[in-house]
Amino acid sequence: MTYNLLKSLLPLMERYEQENAGSDNLHEFLRWANKDQKEVSSGNRAQLQIPPGENLEGVLGKYIVFLYRYARTYVKKALEDTSLSHFDDFAFLVTLFVDQSLSKTVLIQKNIMDKSSGAEIIKRLIRQGFMEEFPSEMDKRSKMVRLTESGTIALMQSFEKMGQVSMLISGNLNESEKILLFELLHKLHHFHLPIFMEQRNESIQDILKSGRA
Repeated sequence: MTYNLLKSLLPLMERYEQENAGSDNLHEFLRWANKDQKEVSSGNRAQLQIPPGENLEGVLGKYIVFLYRYARTYVKKALEDTSLSHFDDFAFLVTLFVDQSLSKTVLIQKNIMDKSSGAEIIKRLIRQGFMEEFPSEMDKRSKMVRLTESGTIALMQSFEKMGQVSMLISGNLNESEKILLFELLHKLHHFHLPIFMEQRNESIQDILKSGRA
């Protein structure tokens, strides 16, 4: 064990004792530490190089959109010599590769896509012979989809290049930064997913009023 957390706490504890002589109350220390770290965070925010007229949240949103566009550019290059045309094709096939078979609705939802766009992707993949539909055993009126042999082959042929894209998207982040980014994106995903599933037809104002944000 390296006790890194304890090592980072010791300087904080020393400062607390210097500023609050004679106090050894744990709750008072935790309250002080929480206030101190909030002040540090506020200071860090003020030091960020945010362009005039913009705010931190707006810049974060912009960089997320930029990252999405970078990724799609890399994916387009990676798929040039494969049977797949778009990232969404790859994403839908990967989802079926993992889950084996799904209803069309669930497949679209798992890829965070609106129904009409998702339905067009499924139609295209069926037309290309990469996916096939069949009746649900639970509800004969519902259609399920699964990979065909051709779909599996096309997916396998694209895995190596898509793995290279993943490495490129991670850029110059070190291992700890990648883990931190994963944790932050995972947190945001679980914040936005219920909004997408339950409130995507509502206005931004109504979503904010619902208390989710």
